[in-house]
Amino acid sequence: KLYHQFKKILLIWEETENKMKKHDEKLRIGTMISVGGTQFSSALNKLYNTYPDLSVTLKTGSTEYIENQVLLGQIDVAYTIGSLNNKKIRYKKVGVEEMVIIGPNIDQYRTFDDYVRQKNILVLSDKCLYMTLLHNICVSLDIEQGDIIEVGDPETLVQFALMGMGISLVSKRIANRYNINHYLEVPSHYRYTDFYLISRLNYEFTPIEKQFIELNNSLSDTFKGIEV
Repeated sequence: KLYHQFKKILLIWEETENKMKKHDEKLRIGTMISVGGTQFSSALNKLYNTYPDLSVTLKTGSTEYIENQVLLGQIDVAYTIGSLNNKKIRYKKVGVEEMVIIGPNIDQYRTFDDYVRQKNILVLSDKCLYMTLLHNICVSLDIEQGDIIEVGDPETLVQFALMGMGISLVSKRIANRYNINHYLEVPSHYRYTDFYLISRLNYEFTPIEKQFIELNNSLSDTFKGIEV
């Protein structure tokens, strides 16, 4: 109870600080395509109620793209799955993603090696972190991969996978979002990847950015509770 009251006080103070210091009412944020801007809608809605003239820039893309946008100063705050361990970026781990394989005809009798072997791989882009993860798994387990098929967005990727065009490595959160009940678990050693809040090294968050991060805890909570 005390923690939740403290969060309310903190948000009020940050709003007050923003008004006192007269910071620009802007927010420049980014996230993975697979996470999607819809995850921010609740936090942004509350901020718009407080700051009707709020200017928001939202960019989505691969982990590499988002990190580059942060370094170039195009965005200031971002959420990424995995990292490139760039020394000019500050990483704060906020959770863990559990990975699964989606595709046609998955049942309890399927083994990972037999199911994945020589299957076409559906990915969002050639720089998709999930593609790299699956490639590393296949190399480690000596599993021959099929062709790579690039798909523009998560919804199309899911549809193509269920149609039988190939398989894809996705987070269990995405599988649940699209009501996919039958998926293949990834071997335990490769099953989890970290989820980060990132910014430029030594970047100081504005009061509005602090409010956004606090309000957006619901996103972070999605990835919490998994011990690796």
